[in-house]
Amino acid sequence: MEIEGRIWFKKKGKNLLGNGRVELLERIDEHGSISKASKSMKMSYKAAWDMVDAMNNLSDEPLVQKVTGGKNGGGAQVTEVGKELINTFKKFKEFYNALLLKVDEDELSNDNHLSLIRKLHMKSSSRNMISGHIKEFNTAEYNTKVELSISDTSSLFAIIPTATFVDMDLKKGDKAFALVQESSIMLSTQEPHGISARNILKSTISALKTDAVSTEVKLSIGKNTLTSAISNDALESLELKIGQEVYSIIKATDIIISI
Repeated sequence: MEIEGRIWFKKKGKNLLGNGRVELLERIDEHGSISKASKSMKMSYKAAWDMVDAMNNLSDEPLVQKVTGGKNGGGAQVTEVGKELINTFKKFKEFYNALLLKVDEDELSNDNHLSLIRKLHMKSSSRNMISGHIKEFNTAEYNTKVELSISDTSSLFAIIPTATFVDMDLKKGDKAFALVQESSIMLSTQEPHGISARNILKSTISALKTDAVSTEVKLSIGKNTLTSAISNDALESLELKIGQEVYSIIKATDIIISI
């Protein structure tokens, strides 16, 4: 069992700094622009500006300030106070994570309810959760490809933002979970060829549940179970039956990695 927590710096009862805000500040520092920083995080400019405005209003001194003029027509930069606060946050986070690691794992394992609560909490955010271990990863400037070993012979591939990968501090051999939405799992009765999806898993249909519009397809993949949501027209076209072998197709970009 593992324990995970998140750190927030607060002031006057309001959130000043957290993981997301630290990442935004670092992107602003990198790009010299709130607009470019927000685009790199796939965040709206308004959301980014509101976040910066909230931090500046709470801080005794601005964390971000506008830059006018210059060949690029101005932009924004993180102040020295902002940079110092980022460093303080990161050091405190390292200390906090080290503190969590000191918790006696055996002592926690004696209470089975804790394990159940943790599992139920993770499942609340996604119907599909597959456990595995980090086998390989390939990091680039913006995205990282992660190979998650889910059995002796099978792996799942996910593409996640490099900033997120670094923030999670993942290493080879670390335990992790792949979270997949039902609608992101496509099915084929024949082994697909010439498609861009990275994950093609041989599966067996263990249950079918149909309503007026769609069908839930329960899939057994080794010791793992996934649920796919397909239309009733697709169910009829594919002529799916319980016990039938099919191929589950998942794009690497549709997989969320969690620890």
